Amino acid sequence: MRVGRAAVFEWELEGVPVELGPHGAQPVEPVGCVGGPQPPGRWNPHAAHVETRVRTQATAAHGAGAGVRLGQPPRLIQEPRPPVWVPGGGSLETYDFALTNTYNYSYLSFYGYKYAKSVLDSFWRRADELGVERNPFQAAFAQFVLVSETDEKARQEYEEHVLYFYNKCMHINPRYVEAPGYRSARSTRNVLKARLEGTNRSGRDLLKSGFGWDELRAAGYIIAGSPETVRAELEAAARSLNVANVALLLQVGSAPHELTCKNTTLFATEVMPALREVFSEHDSSPFWPVTTQRVPQ
Repeated sequence: MRVGRAAVFEWELEGVPVELGPHGAQPVEPVGCVGGPQPPGRWNPHAAHVETRVRTQATAAHGAGAGVRLGQPPRLIQEPRPPVWVPGGGSLETYDFALTNTYNYSYLSFYGYKYAKSVLDSFWRRADELGVERNPFQAAFAQFVLVSETDEKARQEYEEHVLYFYNKCMHINPRYVEAPGYRSARSTRNVLKARLEGTNRSGRDLLKSGFGWDELRAAGYIIAGSPETVRAELEAAARSLNVANVALLLQVGSAPHELTCKNTTLFATEVMPALREVFSEHDSSPFWPVTTQRVPQ
């Protein structure tokens, strides 16, 4: 089981950050993009091929396709090609993109592992349909994890900061959540079906109805408590999702530096070592850089 503080991969073309997505590689600054801006709901599969060439060739792919413009060549050729992690929110096209290219599919939200289950169950069903092995290292999920000496002390230390986050930092206009054209029609049907059939309340419903520490723990938004409690619940969460990668959220809301450092240290020393062998029977090499692979003893 692999645990990472962040799951963001980016590279620079002469100092310009570029993000690769289903509608093309969109620079953070408007200096050009792979294949040009794409109409809503359309994929640009050429972007993935350009991304691979950028990482493996000494010169950028000028003229490789209509509208391709990448700027200057990258500073470093990376061989072998680094693993690619693709964030997604339940679109079937993103499932296929990750599964057919042997990329990691990452469901990253602030709603925790129970809310993630319908999306990741759907991802694995799609893997079965495509004949792809259910390798837990091909998926990831994000999770708030809060560790203290005891369950009660965890509540005393983290509760105000957790409630601050969910009360003050989750004001997202619903028009940005499902904007027209954001998903294809088939993916929209799939996501709505999963939500209607799910047994978990949506994040918006929980936040509207009033909530507290106990409700957030019960709903899986946070995994919190003593090292023993956290170890047990985090392993159970990973196995229930069949996911070996956790994008850890160890700082929450208004938690100060000292408390965040304590949380990080307790997790690294009291929780993480006990989880190293979870899913060890599966091959992580297609989804993690070579330098992170474990050396056989």
